[in-house]
Amino acid sequence: MRSGGIPEVLWFSIQIVLAGVALWLAFDATKALGLWWKRFSIVGVQAGVAFVLYIVVGINYVCRAGIDCF
Repeated sequence: MRSGGIPEVLWFSIQIVLAGVALWLAFDATKALGLWWKRFSIVGVQAGVAFVLYIVVGINYVCRAGIDCF
């Protein structure tokens, strides 16, 4: 409890690696569409929605747990 948890650099590095793997898997799953611009646009929209949800969940957790709030 006194260590402060996982260092921020490690935490965000793990998040970035997991996001990269998820984006690669999402792009790989759209092979059936064929055209590159369709694949990039679909994965881009999904990545945008996922990023917004990640931010909302993170802020919700921080505020509800009483860690910090605006």
